[in-house]
Formats: sequence, structure tokens, C-alpha cells
Amino acid sequence: LEASNSRCAILEEEKQDYFRESKVSLMKAESLNNDKLAKREEMIETLVKQTEVLKQDIKRLTEELELKSAEKYRLQSKIESAEVELSHLREESQKANANAADLQSMVESLTVERDLVQRRIMDSLSGCDDGKNSFAILQTEKSNLEVELKQLTESLVNEK
Repeated sequence: LEASNSRCAILEEEKQDYFRESKVSLMKAESLNNDKLAKREEMIETLVKQTEVLKQDIKRLTEELELKSAEKYRLQSKIESAEVELSHLREESQKANANAADLQSMVESLTVERDLVQRRIMDSLSGCDDGKNSFAILQTEKSNLEVELKQLTESLVNEK
């Protein structure tokens, strides 16, 4: 019986040792688990903060992109307007060049006409005997020239 009680006492002591060891192991595991949970909570908080920062960055970048898009649209509109204006200016330049060529041609024609009239006057003067006839001829030529000049001026105005 004593051996049995002694054996029971040893078993009881082993049982107590086992429970103590189990309790210590459990406390260590809980402590380790609590540490892991604390680290996870820190990581979650850090990730939440980083997510908020990223959301703000995304919002800011989206606003900047919208502003850039609006600016791009405004600049494209200006470019298109400038291209239309340039096209109109080119057309006007071509018309002005054509008009300049026409005017140059008319000036050349008037110069030839003037030279012919001067030659006619000189020819008329060389065939006159006295100054009175010469003056009358010059007056007639002058009137004719004035009429021609008026007609040519009207013609130029009408062509413009």
C-alpha cells in the first residue's frame, strides 16, 4: 500500500509537473500569439495608413490628370483655330499675290499706253507748223488721255 501510495504521490507530482509545464507552455504560446497579434495589428494599421496615403495620392493625381486633360483640350482647340486662321491667311495671300500680278500687268499696260501716247504727241507736234495748232492738238490729246485714264481707273476699281 505504501508502495502504491508512493507511486500515486509520484504520479500526482508528475501530473502537477506536467500541468505546470503545460501551463508555462500555454502561457508562452499565448504570449507569442499576443506578440504576433500585436505585430499583425501594427501591420494592419500601417497598411491602412499607407492605403489612405495612396488614396489621397490617387485623388490628387486624378485631379491633376483632369486638369491636364482640360489644358490639352484647350490647347488642341487653340491649335485647330490657328490652323483655320492660317488656312484663311494662305487663301488671302494667294488672292493678294494674284491681285498684285494683275496690278503689275495693268501697270505695264499703262506704261506701254503712256509711251504710245507720248509718241503720238511727239509725232503730232512734229507735223504742226505753228504753236496754235500744236496747242489745239495737245489739248485734244490731253482730253483723250484723261478719258482713257478715267476708264482704266474705273476698270481697276471694278476688278478689285
